[in-house]
Amino acid sequence: MPFIIRVGNNDFIDDTNLDVDEMITSMQQCVGTSHTACTSPRAWYEQFEKPGHTIAVTISSELSGSYNSACAARD
Repeated sequence: MPFIIRVGNNDFIDDTNLDVDEMITSMQQCVGTSHTACTSPRAWYEQFEKPGHTIAVTISSELSGSYNSACAARD
């Protein structure tokens, strides 16, 4: 599941469609800070509901909200 990279008012999805040049330009022009956001429980849920088996491998719950989002979707 991709992370969201927030640069000012722009959100960039960290997937195969990410325009890295556009994101870097946005970062260079941004006067504030940039940060990442984990995938929402809703997006995890939608992935888990797809046919077939899904295995979620995340960063530790101590380091990222991804694990907690995935668990919320599972439950």
